[in-house]
Amino acid sequence: MTQPTLRGFFFTRPADAEAELAGAAESGAGSDGLGRPAIRGAVFAQIGEKAAGVLDRSYSEIFQEVWGRHDALRQSAANTRDRPGSEEIVEMTTYDVSYQDRPVIEVQIGELEPVPLEIEVVLRITVRGLIAVIRDARLVALRAGTADVSGTLSFAGTQVAAKQATLELPGTILLGRGVPLLGDKDPPTRTGTPGRHRDP
Repeated sequence: MTQPTLRGFFFTRPADAEAELAGAAESGAGSDGLGRPAIRGAVFAQIGEKAAGVLDRSYSEIFQEVWGRHDALRQSAANTRDRPGSEEIVEMTTYDVSYQDRPVIEVQIGELEPVPLEIEVVLRITVRGLIAVIRDARLVALRAGTADVSGTLSFAGTQVAAKQATLELPGTILLGRGVPLLGDKDPPTRTGTPGRHRDP
């Protein structure tokens, strides 16, 4: 099943993203260096396509990046790191977090100097009723909750979209090997140790 993405969050019709981002690039700072008038339409269409591709990140990917700031998750990660094979459940009744990303795409026409164009995504997220599963110092699963999200999208110095929405998170999001919460080091392994469950 396809997961919701930033493109779908900011644009009612995700297919419109490329055209709106191309328009923002055309009116934004730095656009004067993007070629002769005869080719600028094609250039901006390619820019819009490339910029829209940056927005194809899923909610799950974004949430994974911010969980490491949560004190209770980090504490459970430390607990399970010290008890290999154990598992802890953390109830996130209400949790406020921010997310900001500023990727830059470079556009070059022929022998002209590359022109950098910055995309800025800013999100304010309030998570309610989410349950996190921690095992071996990693976040391995998230269970149902909601997220109130407000965000802005800017490109080449021009605000393209502003949105507020309440997202219903899927019943369970499995995160594969899990998201390291205490760095990239794996905890020591211990054979024959049964899993332990704890609800703080």
